[in-house]
Amino acid sequence: MSRADFIVNTIIPNMLESKALGDREYISYQFDPTKKIEDLVMSDIIFLILNLKIDGKLADKKVIVKFQPQNTAIRIMMNADLQYYNEIYFYKVIYPMLNRTGKCNMCPIYCSASYDDEAEKYLMIEDVGDSGYRMADGDMFLDLQHATLAMEKLGRYHALSYEAKKEHKEEFYGVVNKIKEAYWVENTEDLFYNNAKTMLERSMAGVAEKYKPRVQKLFEKIKGKNAFFKESLKAVEPMAVICHGDFVRNNLMFRYRDGKADNVKFIDFATVRYSSPMVDVSNLLFVSVSTEVRSSHLDELLQVYHKALTSACPGVSVPSLKDIKAEFQRVCFYGALVSIFYLPLLSSRITGECPFDQVKFANAETIAARNDLIRKVGGEEATRIIADIANDCLEKHYF
Repeated sequence: MSRADFIVNTIIPNMLESKALGDREYISYQFDPTKKIEDLVMSDIIFLILNLKIDGKLADKKVIVKFQPQNTAIRIMMNADLQYYNEIYFYKVIYPMLNRTGKCNMCPIYCSASYDDEAEKYLMIEDVGDSGYRMADGDMFLDLQHATLAMEKLGRYHALSYEAKKEHKEEFYGVVNKIKEAYWVENTEDLFYNNAKTMLERSMAGVAEKYKPRVQKLFEKIKGKNAFFKESLKAVEPMAVICHGDFVRNNLMFRYRDGKADNVKFIDFATVRYSSPMVDVSNLLFVSVSTEVRSSHLDELLQVYHKALTSACPGVSVPSLKDIKAEFQRVCFYGALVSIFYLPLLSSRITGECPFDQVKFANAETIAARNDLIRKVGGEEATRIIADIANDCLEKHYF
């Protein structure tokens, strides 16, 4: 069955049955002419306009349909089945459980989904662009105003976990126990370890002599591969929350009023996990905020986060600001390592220098061949960016 037929015969009937968009009569659909079909690393994304009728009046609603990538090698390499399970589970179970009181409207409306092994997996959600949301201007890093808004909304989201643990403890942990590890898994252990090691070596090439003993210790730690990363991400009570898992610029959609961002929604929950809240904070502050802004405004941004965490759910106990700062110091190396791997790939798309070919990478027959492909991705500018991060982490004893 073609995807066009699948949309008409399966996806739209499922959406209408769910009444996610209200009790509406379906007329037809069309591809959104203002958007292009996107073939991303983790998904093939199609933008649709649903022509509906409400109370006898025609109304259009824009939605997004995410399919798994058609390239088999990429699906296997990225553990796409696990990631699709988690994202669908988030929309159908986790978010309704966390936000049952409607305190935090922070993600698109869920319309329908299928994780049926016998049919194509998909997820349909509203296109928040229809409500004025879009990615931030600029290419790589968020400015202070956008980062502040993201941290404020993240604090309100994390507060929902503390509230759920207090009000619905048994249900909360039952939901948490069904989240699947979608990244640090056995079949991709050597791949991700070697990728991380190669990029880390690249970032550390010019470090000062005084830091080299600590660099060596870091390399010894990551030799533990998945065991090291999973232990680093292990949930520690009472701090742990349900994290977004990939809380970076590309997964944030901002709304603008008079040229200024005034709200933000989160997308892409494929790597949702139960872990330290500083996993999300460190991802944002290392992957999506420049070293200069992070270094100059770290205390301010953590205070914004903590204020939102404290005020979101009155009467619910949350960690103190002192505890938040200590936890950031303990966990932030994870976000730094993610940034050292990811930012060269992003830089290559922006500058065009030493571009990354994901299909060639996925189809490479050996780890060594894959390392050769990523060693120079993004060129000299990417190397400078990740070297700055490495030096900052060494100076502040994050590594």
